[in-house]
Amino acid sequence: MTGATFDRLAFEQTLDDVGAMLGDLWAVDEALKLADANHIRASGDAPVSPYARVGVDIGRHYPFRESVYIVYPEGEEPAGPFGSGGDLDKWEGSQAVVDQLAETGRDWGRGVAESIRSAVQRLVRPVPQTFQEAVELMRTDVINPLTTLVGDDFAMLSSHLSDWEGGAADQFADYFYNQVEIGVRNQAFAAESVCVGLAGSKAIVHLGQHSLMGLVLSAKEVLEGQLKQRQAEHQPHEMGTSDWLLLGATFLALVAAIPTGGGSLSIAAAGVAAAGATSALLEFGASQVEDGETSTFEALTAEDAQSQLFDRLGDITERVRRHWDDLEATMSELRGLITEVDSQHLLYPRRPRLADGDVSPGGFHHESQPA
Repeated sequence: MTGATFDRLAFEQTLDDVGAMLGDLWAVDEALKLADANHIRASGDAPVSPYARVGVDIGRHYPFRESVYIVYPEGEEPAGPFGSGGDLDKWEGSQAVVDQLAETGRDWGRGVAESIRSAVQRLVRPVPQTFQEAVELMRTDVINPLTTLVGDDFAMLSSHLSDWEGGAADQFADYFYNQVEIGVRNQAFAAESVCVGLAGSKAIVHLGQHSLMGLVLSAKEVLEGQLKQRQAEHQPHEMGTSDWLLLGATFLALVAAIPTGGGSLSIAAAGVAAAGATSALLEFGASQVEDGETSTFEALTAEDAQSQLFDRLGDITERVRRHWDDLEATMSELRGLITEVDSQHLLYPRRPRLADGDVSPGGFHHESQPA
């Protein structure tokens, strides 16, 4: 699943299915209480007798027929076979109660689905591919021209600089022309740092979205299993479980490996490493499946499933938030490194002092001319 593009339409449809099954399961269990004589007695809604049972249709996704109890007013006896005479009204009334439970459950399930939909808007709205497209554009329009079109001796002056003498000539050679090469490398690193942020963003969005999809698919699987169980056994029997991938652990290692210029790392090496980190993050977001951490969705009742949905949703949003914090911390370090490089005039060559201060008069003359 993680290798595929997130399908928001499929996610929305699955979430709708979860809401519908959630409401159906609640309604089925409430209707089955009407078939439980012990529940009827314990509720105080009816005397021990007389009461009788009549068949009603229960369930929307996996329907079945069950006998529920009709309560007779004290002193009133059954009038004959059910479905005839006055008992027909009681049957119709019993079916109406079950149908009303189904409507109530449907509204409740829809409400749960809408609450989840509202809570995850920030996770499902971004399109991961746009981040990759931005990386490709940055590399095509900025990084590749810097690294391939601006050579060490971009103006073909290296062999002629020695012909010019004086302070201004030294300023031009040492502080401008010869600094272009390192400036180009540093600018390429700065651009690649932007790519790191874009690629990291793509991975975070990708992982969050696929975690959400895994959650709703697991919830649907468990709810469907419980509804099938009710159809077969007419009662809750055992907890339904489904494992799903809670993505993100490997991402932390990738972000931690992004170079930030610490220690003895040179800017050239940092640029190469940053490019590698960008590619790894893009590949991770596109095709890799993490090993390890899974979460189990388990539920016996609709209330269990609702609680599990919101608890696991909290796990996903917290994981995504930590990822953004980690990426922001890394980008902050990269920005600090670039700011330091800029303060040392290593991002853009400084303006050469050709005609003022200690270089004038006396410098920037050709060797064939007197100083």
